[in-house]
Amino acid sequence: MQPTQILSTAASVVTLPARLALRATGRLLGGDEQQQKPQPRPQRTPGADRQRSTAPKQLDDVALARKVESVIFRGTRAQKGKIDVNAADGVVWLRGEAKTPDLINQLEAKAKAVPEVRQVENLLHLPKTAAPTRTDTPREQRKTRRTPRKQAQRKVTPSPLTAERPATGGEPKPADVARRGGGRPPAPLDGR
Repeated sequence: MQPTQILSTAASVVTLPARLALRATGRLLGGDEQQQKPQPRPQRTPGADRQRSTAPKQLDDVALARKVESVIFRGTRAQKGKIDVNAADGVVWLRGEAKTPDLINQLEAKAKAVPEVRQVENLLHLPKTAAPTRTDTPREQRKTRRTPRKQAQRKVTPSPLTAERPATGGEPKPADVARRGGGRPPAPLDGR
């Protein structure tokens, strides 16, 4: 605060009791009729509040996801535990399963009606059906159960059961040591 503001605030606090006493005595004597008249209120336009509330606000991703959840689950038959709402940069993803196709469309429409939502990715599906994949994933990278595996992708090359190569120098293989009857002596039984 600036010094002039501090001084004016202090002066108004110090003189407050005196101003209140003068105002009260003026009312008792009947000389304060000007202040008793009600001041006219400024007129408001009926649609001004509605216009102000529909303007998008700056919400972070978590707040946007919670706002969309509260809007889409209000007055619907959707089960909250089966539908997940995520948001990132104004884009909302709806994942999970809904009971009917109409409910899926209704939830998507309600999410699009939220002013802060720029786009809705609807990944909802019906019970006992496969979940759809994201549409921005390239087709060759999508993995679904409905896509049959191509035979050309499965290359089977026969190989021996063991991939042991003959040792050149170094330690002998355990099989060679066993054939010769050599190897490490057994551990003593008395713990020495």
